[in-house]
Amino acid sequence: MPAFKDYRLIGSGAATRNSPGVILKQIALAAVRIRRALLYLELLAVPMGTPMSDRLLTTIIELEEALQEEVRREAERAGAWRDREYAALAAAATEEHRWLDMQEREQVAAAQQAAAEEAGHWQAAADTWCARLAALSDPFLKELLRRHLAMVLPETGDDHSHGEG
Repeated sequence: MPAFKDYRLIGSGAATRNSPGVILKQIALAAVRIRRALLYLELLAVPMGTPMSDRLLTTIIELEEALQEEVRREAERAGAWRDREYAALAAAATEEHRWLDMQEREQVAAAQQAAAEEAGHWQAAADTWCARLAALSDPFLKELLRRHLAMVLPETGDDHSHGEG
């Protein structure tokens, strides 16, 4: 039987809400949301028509860079997760192929054994039939042949080979 039947549980794909990786991701996303909320508060504090201060512009640029860095790290984590899952699935597929090959070999061996037994029975029946035929006496066979020839060849009473009676 294959090692993995539920492929959703292979590798790290079975992470729960309480696993360390999920908790770290939630913390990182919360930090980004807090930074974004602080920026919005700063933007709301600036009166309409007032030019942006250098500090506010710097904060916006820093937030954008932080978001880009977060996206890059998340893409790296996703790529690493994909590679781990692919390796786990490849290993499971290899195990499944081995198991299927073993099952196929067992089924072929069983079919060969059954065919050999059936052939043995047919051979024994044929040998018995041949022995019965070989035991028939010559006078019996001649009488049987004569009856069959009488049915096949019509008797016309014409002994001449030239066709004239």
